[in-house]
Amino acid sequence: MTSELLTNDLSYATLHFNRSGGFIDVIFHGGISLKLLYETFNQIVAHPNFQFNINVCYDFSRAYPEIGLTEISQVIHFLKHNQDLRGADYKQALVAQDTLNTALLSIYKAQMSQSPVDIEVFSKKTAAIRWLIEDLDRH
Repeated sequence: MTSELLTNDLSYATLHFNRSGGFIDVIFHGGISLKLLYETFNQIVAHPNFQFNINVCYDFSRAYPEIGLTEISQVIHFLKHNQDLRGADYKQALVAQDTLNTALLSIYKAQMSQSPVDIEVFSKKTAAIRWLIEDLDRH
């Protein structure tokens, strides 16, 4: 099931719940803002196909960041504050193909290192999906 979250004409996310692979595929388009990230989170946990601790692939290859280090810290605080809704024992595959996105996602991964969420940054979506589904019986 695919759904689309629009925040303005240029920035949005599409969600696809891959039942056979047991993960959510989130593809961002346009500018990545705090508002879009928070709204995407809220749409994920409110979705009828959502499962607590479901793995997720966040694909930023069609997007560009409108956030910096301060906002990354705010996202991490938001996620920790909402663990009771989302869970903390899942995998996050982050896909980026440009240097800026990759650097910001690597900083996010480093700052989340104390969290039980397993996070990896990839340049190829196929590798990200392979990593997400390699241990299907984990959840």
